[in-house]
Amino acid sequence: ARQAFNSLLSDYGRSMYFVARFVSGVEVSRSHRGDEGATMPLKTVDAKRQREALDVLAERLFSQEPIPLPPELFSKLGASHWSHWGIRAPTRADYPLHETILMWQDHVLSKLLSNRTLQRLHDTEATAPPEQDALTLAELFERLLKATFGELEDLDNGTFSNRQPAITSLRRNLQRTTMRRFAEIALGRTGAPEDCRSLAFLQLRELEKQIQEVLESDIELDDYSQAHLEETAARLRKALESSVTQYAL
Repeated sequence: ARQAFNSLLSDYGRSMYFVARFVSGVEVSRSHRGDEGATMPLKTVDAKRQREALDVLAERLFSQEPIPLPPELFSKLGASHWSHWGIRAPTRADYPLHETILMWQDHVLSKLLSNRTLQRLHDTEATAPPEQDALTLAELFERLLKATFGELEDLDNGTFSNRQPAITSLRRNLQRTTMRRFAEIALGRTGAPEDCRSLAFLQLRELEKQIQEVLESDIELDDYSQAHLEETAARLRKALESSVTQYAL
């Protein structure tokens, strides 16, 4: 059961990674001049399709319940103890749910925020005619943060406890990873265009304000969510201060 589950989950994760390739994607034609139906050698994926890809990722990978699984399933995912060359011995008998889900989420995030993806989007904005629709860097950053921190807008509509937290453990993991990747861009630790650094700084500053508003409100959060948001806000302030200091130097 564990082998079958891992196989299915791997197919699911690779499918999400393939969807992420549509963002900043380029269609390449090998047609020769004079070929019937020949197209231009390079064509950027339509902006509408890129947005559809982001919608799929927001719904199927970055949502509150990225992969709907019945709780009883995990009682059946025992590790194999068969020993043979080429087989890794299990490090734990139970299933590493958080580690596995976050691995695929971070894998897709690394694609969406890679230097190549951001450079292509930056170039597309400059080369596309002004009247032509295009997915911008600003829109990508805004969509990603909304997909990963979206519940901040709805926390005033619920009652929370440590067993039913406002922000689930899977979401907390995703939010930490997303914030860390945006901070690396804002601090200039990647090869992304300089505009990305400015945009990441802007988005992180807005996120810090949003979190602070939640913390200062009358919402009664569970311990997990309260601790997570307080730590996130502190880390954001530190990253923003470091970004300004490094830029000044």
